[in-house]
Amino acid sequence: EDSSWPALRAELIAVLKENGYRIRNGTGDERIKLIGSDGVQNHVKRSAAYVFFGIPTIGELLKVTSLFVGLQTLDPDLHYFEDEVKYRKPVIIYGNKVGYSHLIKALNRLHKEGTIGQEVEKLIHFAETPAQLMEKLNLKVKAQDSIHGHGKKLDDEDGQVLDIGTHKAGKYPELPDFRVCGYTSASRVQDEKSITEAYKLGKYIGDNKFALVSGLGYIGLMNELHKGAVENGGCSIGSNCPHILSQEKLPPGWEEAYIVPDIYSRMDVMFMPSDFIVIAAGGRGGGGTMQEYLAALLLMSLGKLAMQVRDKKFREFSPYKPIVIDNRKGIWDDLIALSESHGFYENQHFKVVSGTDEVIQAIEDYRAGKLGLCPDEENCGF
Repeated sequence: EDSSWPALRAELIAVLKENGYRIRNGTGDERIKLIGSDGVQNHVKRSAAYVFFGIPTIGELLKVTSLFVGLQTLDPDLHYFEDEVKYRKPVIIYGNKVGYSHLIKALNRLHKEGTIGQEVEKLIHFAETPAQLMEKLNLKVKAQDSIHGHGKKLDDEDGQVLDIGTHKAGKYPELPDFRVCGYTSASRVQDEKSITEAYKLGKYIGDNKFALVSGLGYIGLMNELHKGAVENGGCSIGSNCPHILSQEKLPPGWEEAYIVPDIYSRMDVMFMPSDFIVIAAGGRGGGGTMQEYLAALLLMSLGKLAMQVRDKKFREFSPYKPIVIDNRKGIWDDLIALSESHGFYENQHFKVVSGTDEVIQAIEDYRAGKLGLCPDEENCGF
């Protein structure tokens, strides 16, 4: 702990109050849940701006990433209208850019790869002094009119838009016992190798009659993963949100679709039925993939049910669901460095592989009791 933080916090709160702001969680000790009536999204909805201060925990890093993704995906709770013009609510990191350096580097790498279209500094602002903070709080930045860029439309006529709730196609009397959760990019900007790799993982899931759990996205690698599963006899389930469905529809062929109010509920709903978690299926991902990975680490560290092993036959190896990162192109190096700087380590909390063949081998190893991941060393069976 840096002894200068209390004085800086006092200065920050004084400046905000002088300028007429009401402050939530000014002491930094308010427990904000991921979901529920007192969940993050309700705080997001009720707030006009978001200021991050001090040394970030994995929870703060998740919240910054989630706000970034919400601005990307045009979450209405992160925008406001003035004279019929839509503006973004400001997200500001105050006084400690260094503490967020791995996160910013990771997001910038994804922007360079093309899976994040927006420049990071246009959605996340930085301030070092009270004057800079007030300047950033008073910025008016217009929002884009589409997730996919101004005026761009999708050819998704065979897709669906559903209301909030659980929807079942009814093709399967029961869902398959083993379920692989695949997080990956929903960007249109993809290379042929990544498309092939994502489809291959989906095909493996289908060929083995597993279930795929995903974000049920219509485009990008998310759709390739889904198609690979359903076109090869697999079962595809997943979750999405109304504000994303207003921009793109669900892909055809899903078995169960959980439509939930916000991205935090979406993550929880995807973790719960899963047995194995793949980060960056196909070797690529976007801001949402980072968000989902950080949420998995946070829920694991808190011992939450969503990350606990569902099937008792796997509990003898580890109490927590395995996380495998496909780092085929090295684009997750900064995210891995961020994880380890916060006490989450490779070959303990997660495994790093390169390419779909190694992801498949990791799944096979896990099912055979040979993966060797266990965050809680006192409760490991190997």
